[in-house]
Amino acid sequence: MIGDTFTIENLERILEAMNKIAPIDRSQYFENYLSEVKERLRCAKSLAEKSTPQPTTEDKNLYGVTVRLKKSEVQMLIDKHGKEVTYVMINMLDNYKKRTNKEYNSDFHAINYWVVAWYRDIEKQEMI
Repeated sequence: MIGDTFTIENLERILEAMNKIAPIDRSQYFENYLSEVKERLRCAKSLAEKSTPQPTTEDKNLYGVTVRLKKSEVQMLIDKHGKEVTYVMINMLDNYKKRTNKEYNSDFHAINYWVVAWYRDIEKQEMI
């Protein structure tokens, strides 16, 4: 009865309008139609929940022996610090992880959180 091309928003508007009419018209036809609209709306919402696209997960690439970063993360580091400094910091983290057997949930956040500060400290010491 109701076309499959109705959107959730359209079905909600129809249901809202029908609920305003409901106290006036209680015929069997109206009740059947109201039930069908409610069922279509429930199905449409259920389908929308199931088909909601999941965020795509970009694969991480291995840099050095232990550092895993997405290409977009490497590009953000390069944009912020330059290519040479970025690869030096990745190498610093890689060496640290090999020495300590330490693992991080996010190597990108480790670099941003403490490797940058460590690099800057070394850079200052070498300038003195």
